[in-house]
Amino acid sequence: MMNQRRLPPLFLTVILCLSPWPTSGDTCTDDCPLKHYTSDHDEQCYDGCEERGYDYHWCHSTKGWGYCSPRKDVDDKGNACDEDYPCDKYGGDYYSCRLEKGGWGRCGRVESKTMIHQTIKLKDCTDDCQYHESGKYFWCHTEDGWDYCSSNPDHTYKDVTCRPNHKCGAYGQTYSWCYTTDNNDWDYCGLISTRECKCSPQHRTKRAPPDEQMIESREDKYGRQITFYDDSDKGIGNSNKDLREEARDLINEWTDDKVALLGDKAGTVIKSKNLRIDNQGKINRDEKEYHNLQIQINKPRKPGESTTIAQITAPFGTLAEDMRWAFDYSLTHGGGR
Repeated sequence: MMNQRRLPPLFLTVILCLSPWPTSGDTCTDDCPLKHYTSDHDEQCYDGCEERGYDYHWCHSTKGWGYCSPRKDVDDKGNACDEDYPCDKYGGDYYSCRLEKGGWGRCGRVESKTMIHQTIKLKDCTDDCQYHESGKYFWCHTEDGWDYCSSNPDHTYKDVTCRPNHKCGAYGQTYSWCYTTDNNDWDYCGLISTRECKCSPQHRTKRAPPDEQMIESREDKYGRQITFYDDSDKGIGNSNKDLREEARDLINEWTDDKVALLGDKAGTVIKSKNLRIDNQGKINRDEKEYHNLQIQINKPRKPGESTTIAQITAPFGTLAEDMRWAFDYSLTHGGGR
């Protein structure tokens, strides 16, 4: 490890890039699990999108039952959508598409699963691994109910980081777990499968940041290609275990309604006892507008000192779940530990 009295520690800024489709030269797999969404609420199905004796497909979501499409580019009855009028809301309250045979039909979004989360009991989640704010844990639906899961790799279901030399795993048990401290304290964690449907960039495109290392590339829930880069070029303030745990609680509160509050002006978006997430204002990269967001320690900054413990730059329109992943990566890998 570098001597921090001689050299400033590195600060990992995570840069997110969005593309509406894979770039030229990318290789994508097609045999991927699918996520189905209801037509009216646009909520992910947590059971199968099936007919169940009816002449249309439907499923259950957290907001009740709804119509869904069994595959991409068809309506809820399996009729093909016109490619010029694909599944969308078109100003209405539900998703529909114009049919190749004429007329319109209800439909729901269908996307490839970019990650498959497993519960602490090694069962596949059938919907997103989501945060329970009052309980401060992550959970998801399964085929026979619900269970705890982990939002990020090698984190417990309460979002505590696994010990670096002990990754989340079953280790011969019927559940997955990991050590969290050098004293062998442990907790349950959910595995995140490598069965991903994603594009593997074969070369850097002109819109990719020129000097940053790619961390990961995958699709978001709307089918847009999102790529994460790290930019280790700034100073970072010292943090400790308590601050990082508080930071993760703050990150888990970062939801789409918080993203909706972001504008061009700088200011604090949310804060806790010792930390806050600041919007540093808009920046421009490659003719696109980006949010510059930092997790700051609530204390006056001294000359030559940084109070930033994590930072991301994300293009306008980025989903909160992808920002949370980037924040956590920056916090975990950015130094100051």
